[in-house]
Amino acid sequence: TDEKMLLDNSGLMPIHIDVSKIEWLPDMNLTVKTVKKTQKNKKTKQIRVVSKTEKADTFFNFFSNIDDLEIKNIENEEERKMILESLLISDYDLTCEIETEMIPKVYKLFY
Repeated sequence: TDEKMLLDNSGLMPIHIDVSKIEWLPDMNLTVKTVKKTQKNKKTKQIRVVSKTEKADTFFNFFSNIDDLEIKNIENEEERKMILESLLISDYDLTCEIETEMIPKVYKLFY
């Protein structure tokens, strides 16, 4: 991707971030969790277990596309742009924090 298209006019803040999708092994996806609920039929008194998957709060959501988030449902274009810009800035800040604070110290975990 052309670097000029990824940065704003000042060249400091991103205006678009490309991410790679994580291909999870079956039953190993940390970004979703399976919730099991029991339901009881009022007439027959039978109990059944219903399972559904929900999005889990995890660090790995950092690697998902911002476009995949629920901002598509916001009809106000100006509000959507503000939320998208806020998400881009927070992702950029988190990336800088990881790069400057965590990566230089990670070797200490292995020695």
